[in-house]
Amino acid sequence: MANPLLKAIMIGAVAGMRSMTAPAVLAESVTVDDADLCGPLAIVADPRVHMVLDIAAGVELAADKTDLVPNRTDAGPLLFRAASGAVCGAAVSQRNKQNVLLGALLGGVSAVIAAHLFFTLRREAADKLGVPDSLFAVAEDAAAWGIGRVAVR
Repeated sequence: MANPLLKAIMIGAVAGMRSMTAPAVLAESVTVDDADLCGPLAIVADPRVHMVLDIAAGVELAADKTDLVPNRTDAGPLLFRAASGAVCGAAVSQRNKQNVLLGALLGGVSAVIAAHLFFTLRREAADKLGVPDSLFAVAEDAAAWGIGRVAVR
């Protein structure tokens, strides 16, 4: 089992990779029966919110394979990823009885770092290997979901 603060970093990294996957994976792990629900955890426990997050994550996964969305490192998308990472990092920290503000900081910072890191890795790998970027995008999708599931356990 991962250290609770490492979990905040991990869910933040997921937000940097896929901004809507992080809250969708978090919502998937929360039930209305969970004790001490408040703040972000209470919101994602609502089945309607969970459904909206799943749809948003699916749309994001599909849109990422097109040229319709701006680069994740552009100011607007990067700010959104940082916010997603911060909220999810706070929620994971709350769930693990850790400092929520520290979880938010770790989640937000790791989202920004991961956004830049995975953007660069994907571009470099596609260029150097001559493989379509969309194949790396699918691998990144799978990695985001896997890392996210570990973070919310």
